[in-house]
Amino acid sequence: MNEFKKIERIKKILGKNSSDVLIGIGDDAAVVRWKSSKLVVTTDCQVEDVHFSLRYAEPQEIGHKLLAVSLSDIAAMGAVPKVAVVSLAFSDSIDDKFIEKMYRGMGALARKTGVEIVGGNLSASKGKAFFDLTLMGELEGNPMTRGGAKAGDFILCSGALGDSAAGFAALQKWGKAAKKKFPALTRAHLTPAPHVEFGEKLGKWATSCLDVSDGLSSELNHLSKAAKMAFVVQEALIPVSAQADKLGELLGHDALQWALHGGENYGLLFTVPREHLEKVQRLASECRVALHAIGMVAKRKPEVLLQNDSKTTRLLPKGWTHF
Repeated sequence: MNEFKKIERIKKILGKNSSDVLIGIGDDAAVVRWKSSKLVVTTDCQVEDVHFSLRYAEPQEIGHKLLAVSLSDIAAMGAVPKVAVVSLAFSDSIDDKFIEKMYRGMGALARKTGVEIVGGNLSASKGKAFFDLTLMGELEGNPMTRGGAKAGDFILCSGALGDSAAGFAALQKWGKAAKKKFPALTRAHLTPAPHVEFGEKLGKWATSCLDVSDGLSSELNHLSKAAKMAFVVQEALIPVSAQADKLGELLGHDALQWALHGGENYGLLFTVPREHLEKVQRLASECRVALHAIGMVAKRKPEVLLQNDSKTTRLLPKGWTHF
């Protein structure tokens, strides 16, 4: 199919837009009716052999993840995701069926989370495939930021930590066969489930927040530096799944290291005052999100301290970095 036929096919896959989309896919730009609230904008990309491999990732999974990573950013601000535009550069090895399947995966998650894909761009790539998505959301109240933690706040995270990094290790070891051996771990890596509803409602009580995309150790240091406070974390409280433990034993790897430094979790890491802790716990239960209290904020110089029964060590940022 030529470019215009591809666009028409994509329009059919995604379905009809709501009345708030005045001009959608097919024109020079999209036009969307916006309410009198704050606009939140984020963008992220998926690059072949950096964020995914065609050796084990299906096109539906790639489409899902392309949207999911930006949904997580919107959730971390306490906003409601609304509309997205997508820019895709395909290598020669990718055919029309791949593109359609990719949009089916993206479209399914978009419908589930109330997002409308209103436009974008299709291009050829002479090298690796490159997929970029910009997501816009709506914010009624104040955004959750990185710098608001106060002494005495609880440090919490949503979801298990390290499952995505463990899933990546399994995929590297066994390829597509890893999906049957460790389904929960590989799903965490290939089709993450961002905590959109939880993030939207969390803003009433959280003092600071970000998503755990680059690894717990790095994200904790971001929050500590922004708040100019110490973050004291209990090693025994860091959530490591049974599946990650099992894989770690099989590969001779300490699963705690995946939890501390592995990226692409897409849960939320945030701080909450003691008086709001029960409210946040109820919210997590209502949103069916696993919640874990892992430490406290202390009025000391900015640093992250990891405590266990025998010692306290400084937790340095060793999470994912592109450069």
